[in-house]
Amino acid sequence: MMGPRDYATSLSTTVVSSVLVCRINGRLGNTIFLTPLINRIHELFPGATIDLAMSYPQAASLLKKQPGVRQIISFPHKGVGMVWNYFAAVRRTRATVYDVGD
Repeated sequence: MMGPRDYATSLSTTVVSSVLVCRINGRLGNTIFLTPLINRIHELFPGATIDLAMSYPQAASLLKKQPGVRQIISFPHKGVGMVWNYFAAVRRTRATVYDVGD
């Protein structure tokens, strides 16, 4: 599409029911710094479920109890079979339709 595009300047809290946050980075610090974002998304859209696509191996144990988090999709960071595990994570991510993805 060429030319100017029309984007929404705001989101209705009643329309958003699912959010995907992608942070495909295998570092602890980047995972921990997501907690303020998760909390803010939950404040803005209290009825929405939040799914996280992460590459940090222990992300599930760190973030599963955050408010609104439904599932954590683990992308492989290293290891044998990384390509097949990566495709499985992509398939899992694409299995859900999200209202907002970041």
